[in-house]
Amino acid sequence: MQAFAAGGDRLRIELYPPVGGVRLSVVCAGGRALALVPAERSYWEGSCEPDASGGGGGFGLPRGAAFWTRVLLGEVPAAGDDDAGARVRIEPGRAGEPPLRVEAELAREDGRRAMLTLLRQSLLPPAGDEAFRPEIPQGFSPLEALNLLDLLVPDETAPADRQERP
Repeated sequence: MQAFAAGGDRLRIELYPPVGGVRLSVVCAGGRALALVPAERSYWEGSCEPDASGGGGGFGLPRGAAFWTRVLLGEVPAAGDDDAGARVRIEPGRAGEPPLRVEAELAREDGRRAMLTLLRQSLLPPAGDEAFRPEIPQGFSPLEALNLLDLLVPDETAPADRQERP
């Protein structure tokens, strides 16, 4: 997984399989998210911020894109639980740099919890504005729903025919 952030709520998340190209690309900007699933030639678009009930963004990102953008840009928000049930621990980098490590205990919609750990591998130059202006490729079909947590931490109790393939 790679994550890029820029001021405001601009966030880009790329998920990669062990072999091959991008499995999922999510771009958030201006309160909206666009997720592309190239292998399925499909996309999802909607809100990238928590709903009024305190749940995740429309695609299952607890606390929403603006929170994670601040974390990735090196701002250290208050730790602890929030309404989305996400506990976040941050090991800060040097002043003005992204954190060295972020651990987040995230609540799934079904009440189970998942642990996500992000480690900073390197520092890259800031992503240009074009990285946060995605377009829906011609021939892609809309998805009704998308849950980023299910892709990051697959449901190990799912039937074998629904489990993620290697």
